[in-house]
Amino acid sequence: KKAGDLARRERERRARKLKVEQQQTQAMVEGRKAEAEMLQQLRKDTAARRKAVHDERMLARHKEAQVESRSMRQMERAERARIETEEALNREAEEMRATLANR
Repeated sequence: KKAGDLARRERERRARKLKVEQQQTQAMVEGRKAEAEMLQQLRKDTAARRKAVHDERMLARHKEAQVESRSMRQMERAERARIETEEALNREAEEMRATLANR
């Protein structure tokens, strides 16, 4: 009977040891999985932040280009108006000279 008790206790000890090792292995696997998931989430967050920064920069450049384009159009209109006014004044002066010459 003692030999049977001893063998049973030895089996129980080995079973407990195996169970503890399995639990430790499982905990380690779960820890690595959680770490991998966290790293993946950090990568996604970083990519999203980079995209947001890029989008903001592109929007700012687009707005700058619109402002510059608007400014250029205003300058072109002002130049056209100046030229048209100058041409109208020159025509008027020519007409006045022609009128004076015909008198």
